Amino acid sequence: MIDSTVSARGRLLLYIQAGAIPRLPDGALGVPNKTAIGLRAFANRWQGPVAITSLEPPREISEATPGNEWVTPAADRGFAAIATISAADINALRPALVHGSVNTPGIDDVLALGIPVVLGDDYSPSVRRHISMLGATNIADRARIALGAERARRRFDRMVRGAAGFHANGYASYEHYRRVHPSALVYFDHRITRADLDSARPRSVPDSRPLHLAFSGRLIPMKGVQYLPLLAEELHRRSLDVKISVAGTGPLSESLKASDHLSLLGHLDFDTEWKNFATSVDVMLFPHVQGDSSSTYYEAMGMGVPVLGFANDTLSPLLRHGGGGWEVRQGDIRAMADLIEAISRDENLLRDQSSQALQYMAPLSMESIFDERVRDFIEKAAQKAHGSAR
Repeated sequence: MIDSTVSARGRLLLYIQAGAIPRLPDGALGVPNKTAIGLRAFANRWQGPVAITSLEPPREISEATPGNEWVTPAADRGFAAIATISAADINALRPALVHGSVNTPGIDDVLALGIPVVLGDDYSPSVRRHISMLGATNIADRARIALGAERARRRFDRMVRGAAGFHANGYASYEHYRRVHPSALVYFDHRITRADLDSARPRSVPDSRPLHLAFSGRLIPMKGVQYLPLLAEELHRRSLDVKISVAGTGPLSESLKASDHLSLLGHLDFDTEWKNFATSVDVMLFPHVQGDSSSTYYEAMGMGVPVLGFANDTLSPLLRHGGGGWEVRQGDIRAMADLIEAISRDENLLRDQSSQALQYMAPLSMESIFDERVRDFIEKAAQKAHGSAR
């Protein structure tokens, strides 16, 4: 059933989530915390109601899970949530604009309705293929994955050409899709506000405490978490005065507990815990084995923390465009340790790259990014309303 608060024809901004929305027995719908922050940012700028939904049936669960906001019709969250929707429902609703990812099953049916759709993607085809290849165990697997990735690229490109607009999350996605859609917009998905940037200060090498290194993110293989114990051991072998903290949860957490040189913090709430934690960090580690557009690159730099990681399709262009930090070859733990040793001995290295991180982030507050994105939404919706859509 469509909530009456979002049924105003021609004014609704409808965001379609790529997966199923979890639903509690009382009907409350789970929206990831980070998504909820984005939806409220849209709602504060969009001239009409904003709602999240899914083309899949809701995923019924028995109790609330952490990391979600639970939305009911009675709760004023700044946006509405619809458990599930069909293309026919969307056609009847006639929203002003639909936004969703290219890899959302069924989004092509929504494109066929003639309602303006702004598509998005966090990955380039090469990054998506690389991530899929991480699970390949033999030549046949790799060939199958490569073929599937090429089919997906052609299908996604075809949909993007037919969309009213396109929002690319990060450099890797933008470098591909700017050649596919003439008005592709690049943005960086993070939660660093103008106030955060105003209060952030450059780092310097500490005199009376260990150099604080940290990893923040999901504890899964594609984030390169398996390299953290190796790096910690190498730094310990060199007798460097460092501390390594690990913030996040995931299936590799148990294996990390075996290391005597890592401090596991678990999940940290972004506003109430993570930001305070980041103020104590000197260098953020990114041993990512692929180039996904992780928000932590930008959130670390926005707190004045330079980044150190393996070269990939996100970090390499980020540094080329003026981000603060360093990169080493994929998997090169010794090179990473060499840089950490140099940072610990030369206060200029840390201070200069920390200042560079803040300079890079200065025009990229969350508010500025959502201002630009919603201006583009409004423009694309207006083009359709005036009969001048592509």
